[in-house]
Amino acid sequence: MVVISDYCFGDAQKSNDVVTFSALLHHYRLENIKEYIRAHAPKDLKKTRSLSNGFIQYINAPVIFHFPFVVDRNTKYMKEYADAENMQSFLPEFKNVVSAIASNSPAESEYFMLF
Repeated sequence: MVVISDYCFGDAQKSNDVVTFSALLHHYRLENIKEYIRAHAPKDLKKTRSLSNGFIQYINAPVIFHFPFVVDRNTKYMKEYADAENMQSFLPEFKNVVSAIASNSPAESEYFMLF
């Protein structure tokens, strides 16, 4: 499993700040995944108006799970709760969730063979 994160803080064009974690279950060699993303995704998705169908299908594949956290920037949530200690305490449970998904999803299942 690989966990990828993306953050958007303080963008005046957006009404909220967002933190996203994406968990990729083991489904292909990491180098091949990176190569595919480099070939099909622009460098900065936030400034893109359109994406290739292949990229959209890939990020919505049943082997990728997204966990976005929308944070109203008018609150002090990030300062008062989501400090480094609390974020680190979230990661073990997050790993347990992803591990449970992986262990309950046989790799040889046709559902996962499409990607």
